[in-house]
Amino acid sequence: DVIDYFIKNKSLIYTFFNIFENELNHLKQTHPHIIDSWKYYKEFEKIYKDK
Repeated sequence: DVIDYFIKNKSLIYTFFNIFENELNHLKQTHPHIIDSWKYYKEFEKIYKDK
């Protein structure tokens, strides 16, 4: 599972979080309901915030 991989490799969380933030910025602003429906992305964000 990708989430488990990020938990075990925390240094990658920062790298991917920044990539996702840049790539998803427009989508978050225009269609936040889509991002809100992504269960695993929410888990990923939680892992990042709990760093």
